[in-house]
Order: sequence, then structure tokens, then C-alpha cells
Amino acid sequence: MNQAAHWLVVEGEADKKMIARICKKLHIQSVDVRTATPEELEVSGRGNGKAGVYQSLEDFIPDLFDADKPLKRLAVMVDADQTMHGEGFTKTLAEITAKLAKFDYTLDVAQSTQASGLVFSVVAEPNLPAIRVWIMPNNQDDGAIDSWVKCCYDPQQCHLL
Repeated sequence: MNQAAHWLVVEGEADKKMIARICKKLHIQSVDVRTATPEELEVSGRGNGKAGVYQSLEDFIPDLFDADKPLKRLAVMVDADQTMHGEGFTKTLAEITAKLAKFDYTLDVAQSTQASGLVFSVVAEPNLPAIRVWIMPNNQDDGAIDSWVKCCYDPQQCHLL
């Protein structure tokens, strides 16, 4: 794994490119966050997609507990996908919650907002970094990053895409 201190793990290359392009267009380059796919991070031999992102949580959370490791912040972005296809927001949130619960992380409802995403923290260890989760399109509905783009579409902002 790259020695970056802050990671945003996304499902695939298209998501990574979109996030990078938006950050570049908005001049958000001073933030020390590396966006990567599970494949790039060589997450337990997993490919890209939700399964790879979920595995990255299990692989990298122990590094957050180890002060000698370079990783200091971890965030993930996944698509909710559609309930009619066996996925959806509720199932995605439940899967992420279960993965994080293995490490005593729980959803911090007070800190979770539309702007900040879903924030998970360890109540017994307030000095441990929170893990931020964005479930596309809006942390509450079924859909994907494509749905988010449609919701946000403004002809005046086409240059961002």
C-alpha cells in the first residue's frame, strides 16, 4: 500500500477518475487524500467493487490503531445500488455497519450530516480517527454515483464533468 496518511477507497476506476476530476476543477488539490480502488491497494486479492471496498475496511482499520503506521484517516465511497437487484441503501448500510462493528466502530448519528457523510467512530476510544462513509447517491436512497450526478446536474456546471 502507498504510504499516504489519508485514503478514500472507491469501487472502481470510473469513480476514482470522477472524484479526481471534480477535485481538480474545484482546486481541491491541497488536501492530502489519495483516492484508490481496492485493486490498486492489493486488498487481499480482491477486485474492485463493493466487496473490495468492504475488504479494504477490514484490511486497513488495524493500521488506524497502530501509531507506527502511516494511515491516519480512512474513508470509503460505495454505490447503494438498487433494492430490486438485491442491493439498495438499507442493505449497503447494514453491510458496512457490520464490517465496522467488528472493530467497535458505530454510526455516530450526531456527527453524520448530508455534507459530512456517515461518520463511524469508536465511542470508548475518542482519540481514534472516525471513518467516513458515503453511500451514493445521497446517504439515504438507492442509486449510484450516476444518480448523484443526475441530481446535481446544472447546465452551468457541465465543465466540472
